[in-house]
Amino acid sequence: MKKDQVPQEQNDFNFWPLGYYAVDEKGNFDCVSSVGWQATNEGWGDRLAQMREVYQQARGRVERGEMSPLHYHMLVRRFEPGLLASYVGLWGFQVKRHLKPEVWAKLPRAMYERYAQFFRMTVEELQRLPDPNAPLPLEQADRYKK
Repeated sequence: MKKDQVPQEQNDFNFWPLGYYAVDEKGNFDCVSSVGWQATNEGWGDRLAQMREVYQQARGRVERGEMSPLHYHMLVRRFEPGLLASYVGLWGFQVKRHLKPEVWAKLPRAMYERYAQFFRMTVEELQRLPDPNAPLPLEQADRYKK
């Protein structure tokens, strides 16, 4: 967004201005203050579009057989191998190995169940990709309530 396009909407709840990065006339980033939430909403919309593109690329890698389904499930939940490993009680290198389709296919059922329990899904859901039109896990907030 260019510096002169940062929205300045007025409303009754203008407690303090927020700072946003915008591009100036020379193409450099500069901090611009803005009143209102339109700029925030536009920024989040752009970020969500970028994230969906990353998820589609991950789906493609799994469909081409370059990565295991764990790669997709891990990515849409914003986990890296080391962090996921700490939650499921494994070493980081083990999770990285499980991202390889040939290794993933030979795992014992107990390992699939361990991942499935953590992701709150069935083993069958874990071993395949979800429907492309299904909402992403983080969009299903009720799924993560205890």
